[in-house]
Amino acid sequence: MSPFRVPMLLGLLLTGVAGAHAQEWPTKPVRIVVPVAAGSAGDIWARVIAPRLEQIWKQPVIVENRPGASTIIGTEAVVNAAPDGHTLLQVGQSYLWAKFTVKNLRFDPETALTPVYKFVNYKLVYATNAQTQIKSMPELVAQSKDKTIFFGGIGATGAHNVLNNIVGKKLGIRYSVVDYPGPAQVTIALLRNDAQYAMYTPNAYRSFFEAGTLQPLAVISDARYPDLPNVPTVRELGFTGYLPQLWAGISAPKGTPTAIVDKIGRDIESLVADAAFRQDLEGKIGGTLLKSTPAAFASEQQQEFKLWADYFAVNKPQ
Repeated sequence: MSPFRVPMLLGLLLTGVAGAHAQEWPTKPVRIVVPVAAGSAGDIWARVIAPRLEQIWKQPVIVENRPGASTIIGTEAVVNAAPDGHTLLQVGQSYLWAKFTVKNLRFDPETALTPVYKFVNYKLVYATNAQTQIKSMPELVAQSKDKTIFFGGIGATGAHNVLNNIVGKKLGIRYSVVDYPGPAQVTIALLRNDAQYAMYTPNAYRSFFEAGTLQPLAVISDARYPDLPNVPTVRELGFTGYLPQLWAGISAPKGTPTAIVDKIGRDIESLVADAAFRQDLEGKIGGTLLKSTPAAFASEQQQEFKLWADYFAVNKPQ
């Protein structure tokens, strides 16, 4: 046999092995670990999509909430799992931030997981309650200079807190933070006026907007949302510079075979391609569902690592 044919035959053999991995997978139930409390937008996504993935994969798809330590508990469970595609993690910005915010971290967020699919960009709106009698963001800014204003947060290095630190400060809000276990508790605190403003998805606040118990102040976006056409963007109110987009995606343990990673990504995309399903799910989670690939998701994360390294070099976490 010609020596020049050996690499080609070896490549074909390896390709065949990888393809076999994908055809055989999954061989047992698939676990999607959500490292935050039940009821969050990401948790809703996982629970809505799981039954449809079961139909494709012919195996149970189990959604497991593993909250705690700013998502580190759930994340470590997946980082240390077998790299066979049967354990997946729902990730967001806090996974990237852990590299800069968590002391004695036992894994490197840049290398510990394999990106699979970025599935949503969240819509977010600033809101206040009727008791403050605030009707606009300039009024909130003005009131914050006269008395203490509390922002309803979810942990010092949580996505909402970091985003408010970036946006709220540039808008001129003087605030203190009071933290709660999750978005549901923040909403309760906002309605009670224990917190004077907060941010969450428009769909979560819609019924309160309609009832007049909450007042939208600004959408955290470059463009107005069609479902809130009269609410200005933070750009219109004077915010300049990089505006982070909160997102969520799916990752697998490092070393998961490429063929399996690609199959998971394709199968998720096949569900997102269903227009009716996409529209229904976007309404449930308050975001825009995305088309993605493992390579594109990995590239976007690397770009964000650089941005957040610069941010946390200046804004040292407490």
